[in-house]
This record gives sequence, structure tokens and C-alpha cells, in this order.
Amino acid sequence: MSKDLDYKSSRLSAIAQTLGLPIDQLFLGGDKIDGLFDVHECIRLYLAIQTEDGRRRAIDFLRQIVDDEQP
Repeated sequence: MSKDLDYKSSRLSAIAQTLGLPIDQLFLGGDKIDGLFDVHECIRLYLAIQTEDGRRRAIDFLRQIVDDEQP
């Protein structure tokens, strides 16, 4: 493996570990590509929030949605 490929592979593994996902979930099939854009939009919006309180409220809101969707 080349050094560049080793570096990219280790970075991808670190991202997956940080997100708590299996690395194969970072590779989306054609039917899941739209979901990737949604994830990007969530991250973009989160990073655009300028206050700590705003970021906390955004996370609390997302947690509430997840809790509401649990059976």
C-alpha cells in the first residue's frame, strides 16, 4: 500500500471510530447517496451555529427526535 493510501485509510478508520460506525457505513450505495448529502447539511448547519447554547439546543433537539422515534 502506498503512503498516501495508508494515510487515507487510517484517516477514514479514525473518522468511522469517532462517529461510532463500522467503516463500511462510510461507503454508501447509490440508494443511500441522498442520505450522505443530508448528513453533510446537518454538519454544515451545526458548524454555522455561532453560540455554545445554540449548538447545545440543536443536539438536544436531535436527541428528542431520536427518542420520539424509538418503539
